[in-house]
Amino acid sequence: MKQIIIVLSVLFFLACENNTPLYPIDDIDTGTVIPSDESGMRIYQVDPLIKIVAENNQFTEEVDVLDVARGETASLQLIIKAEKSLTAASAELVSLTNESGAQLSGVKFGWVRDVLSTLEYYPKPSLGFTEIQSMSKKYPDVIIDDETEDINAGNHASLLVSIPIPESAKPGLYTGKVKINALDGTTPVSAEKTFSLRVYPVNVGEPELFVTNWVFFDRFHQLNNGEQVQRGTQLFNELRKKLAETCKSLGQNTYLIDARPYPIGVNPDGSWIFNFDTFDEDVQAFIDHGGLKRIEAGHILSVTGGAVGTRFGLNSAWELNENGGFSRISLYDDWREEGYKERVEPYFKNYFQALKKHLTEKGWLDMFVQHLGDEPTATNYDGYIFYAQLVKKYFPEIKLIDAMDVGSSSYLKDVSDIMVPKLDVLHQDDEVYRQRTEQGKENWFYTSMSPRGNYANRFVNLPLVLTRILHWINYYSGTKGYLHWGLMWWHSDLWKDLYQDSSNPRNFLPGGDSYLIYPGYHKFYMSIRANAMRDGIHDYNLLKMVERRSPEKAQEFLGAVVYGYDDYNIEIKNFRNVRREMLEFLSN
Repeated sequence: MKQIIIVLSVLFFLACENNTPLYPIDDIDTGTVIPSDESGMRIYQVDPLIKIVAENNQFTEEVDVLDVARGETASLQLIIKAEKSLTAASAELVSLTNESGAQLSGVKFGWVRDVLSTLEYYPKPSLGFTEIQSMSKKYPDVIIDDETEDINAGNHASLLVSIPIPESAKPGLYTGKVKINALDGTTPVSAEKTFSLRVYPVNVGEPELFVTNWVFFDRFHQLNNGEQVQRGTQLFNELRKKLAETCKSLGQNTYLIDARPYPIGVNPDGSWIFNFDTFDEDVQAFIDHGGLKRIEAGHILSVTGGAVGTRFGLNSAWELNENGGFSRISLYDDWREEGYKERVEPYFKNYFQALKKHLTEKGWLDMFVQHLGDEPTATNYDGYIFYAQLVKKYFPEIKLIDAMDVGSSSYLKDVSDIMVPKLDVLHQDDEVYRQRTEQGKENWFYTSMSPRGNYANRFVNLPLVLTRILHWINYYSGTKGYLHWGLMWWHSDLWKDLYQDSSNPRNFLPGGDSYLIYPGYHKFYMSIRANAMRDGIHDYNLLKMVERRSPEKAQEFLGAVVYGYDDYNIEIKNFRNVRREMLEFLSN
């Protein structure tokens, strides 16, 4: 039955209403491969959603136009196969113009290199796809944009060409040419490859989804050859700016920022004094450089048993002591004990009243959301409710946001303002979340080391299209945001070897789960997964744009790619056809 549905979907989009494409496919320049006897290399165009593992040295030329809206980044993957050993390979853009002579600039080149991932993927997918097969357990991911490449005879290298499309770009069909330069011994050799790019008269706009990948300033030492970077230094500020700019380029607009200063004194009226200077600096940096739309304040609760589902306790709360100073309340003090509420309530009163006043003065109240406790379950939701009531008592307007694990959805549906279930929990409790949506409440979803099996995720050993489809699932489910904990939770020495086992630490996390970008010296390296996520965020925008014209048409496009929470058509040609049809629809 699934095969019949896929065939019918493809036929529908190929024939969609018998409309003539805005820019006919026949106009595409198919390009040429420079003979190997001249350059020692053959160049193949391969769809950038296809991961080419090291063992694969047989390629099929897949010349296709790159279809993009204005405001997106077009990606061209070129596979360079060496017939003889070549060194110092680099790339340059020869030309990129359309029929009227308009040019595109700002093109960037990067070599896609493999990273190791040894963790066995389990449970195995059983519906529609399998994990990428690699005997070496190496998978393409990190994009190195500041080095040349050596290619041994009989091997290949993958070059990613990134072409930013400005919002002012003239629509039409562009023809480009990339030149690959290398050394055959000491003899310079080169080869050229032409490609075609179609810019549609559609502006993708700013991301409509709320997207967060958690940032960690304590990993900045990995951007500095392992040496610590002190907050307040020029280097710290520069790295924070680069981090914000990198996140914005990926479509991120929500940032986890610590807003839990400890009290530093008492006012004459008895209220506590808090210093929000560090918080303000971080927020302003992401406003200025990161496209910030939501401040996502860090969790004030942690689990006491070290595992999801154990009792919640306060991880950063204080009480006045007999000396007139402040003492930290222990994480392990039990909220159920007699007198506990009376001990902790002064902290909630003073901190959240001070926080509300500060946010109001800064004009940030409407963009602020507060994490309470991560991943509540059916075994500790009661503690979550206890602390939520204390927060709301002194800051009624605050919006609580948290990841939801198994069993917590029905208990907390009227407690948490923004519920963020794991993708499989969203699937399991679909009715709860759709009811919340109908009531005007906000839902997101998240992925992390799970779910696996048939679910989309962003591990290095999964087909890349699954990372992109995550944001089609946002549209399918009616969720307004996406959360992932691991933007840059790098292993302790990743900066020394970017290609080491991405399943670390302790071979516990699936490859790539804990980071989406890589550390360079005072810079960040992107990954093909980060690019796929960025493009999926743009796809969501396009679906919303179609919906505003025709909700029925948006569902048709969605239904050709996503059948359910864990059921998708990941055939790449089908995906490209669907997206092309969306751009054609929006162009007419």
